[in-house]
Amino acid sequence: MNNKVTPNSKVVKDSDILRLAHKLIKGKEEDRICHAIGRAGHALTECHKADQLKNWVCRMLGRYAFYEDWLIGHHPQFAKKKRITTYVHRDRLRPGRLAWLDWMIAECEAKESK
Repeated sequence: MNNKVTPNSKVVKDSDILRLAHKLIKGKEEDRICHAIGRAGHALTECHKADQLKNWVCRMLGRYAFYEDWLIGHHPQFAKKKRITTYVHRDRLRPGRLAWLDWMIAECEAKESK
């Protein structure tokens, strides 16, 4: 990931996009991590950087298409419950999505501080 100078000379960092995505999910304006990242990137006029961050999420999800599927795959106790979906379990899934974004922000900030 890299930093880019926008026309107003403000450097938008990856962590800035992720922080805005976090805010969107926390404020219940978005439910899914990649949707929030895309919307944040668009708001900060950094769609290419948002695409790179969404690709990072996809690499972390591996063979799973969605966070819910990843959650069941890595925490089998969730598989015993009825299918977990964002639309039915949005409030229960939000803390995990926020934690995922917190981790990504910490990773980016560590790289950005070097």
